[in-house]
Amino acid sequence: MAVKYLTPDYKKNATTESSKQRFSSIIEEWDTIYRDSRNFAHSLINGEKEDRHLNIVEYLEGLQHQFDEVGLLHITVTMSTDVKEHNINSFNKEEQRVIYHLIKESISNTIKHANAKNLDIHITIKHNTCYIKLRDDGHKKIKSKFTAQSNGIGQQSLTKIFNKIDGNISFTPKRHGYTVVAPFPIRPEE
Repeated sequence: MAVKYLTPDYKKNATTESSKQRFSSIIEEWDTIYRDSRNFAHSLINGEKEDRHLNIVEYLEGLQHQFDEVGLLHITVTMSTDVKEHNINSFNKEEQRVIYHLIKESISNTIKHANAKNLDIHITIKHNTCYIKLRDDGHKKIKSKFTAQSNGIGQQSLTKIFNKIDGNISFTPKRHGYTVVAPFPIRPEE
């Protein structure tokens, strides 16, 4: 959301016509991504059953490229070979939706709250368990009374959806940065 709304400002400040055209194409892409994401989120909320898989690998690679183009947040994605080669077969539809939601929420929170420049996303599979780790380098000083057991709505929501797939999720604030670790057992669809 932040990138979607900041990009027009960058376009206004562009000094060359080619830069303005480049920002125009980025704005069009963000509008499409925003519309698709919103439609997908609404279908999840409304309980619509879709017979399609999300391609987590393509989604992450696309995000990484888009954010690099804009320069708002540098996203580094590290995936194990199992994740890259067996994306569709490794995760059932519910697991894909949970991963998508975790990444979307983490990026949104990193932009809104952390003043971070970098977000590292690591996804590995070991012994039929998927481990997702997200770490930002936020510069906002965290108050001492803030704990990992915060009752934020985003954390509660993520905890609930991870519980649905028998996963766990932990939130660890640091003085400069925030880490989310979310393992869950993989149950491929039959």
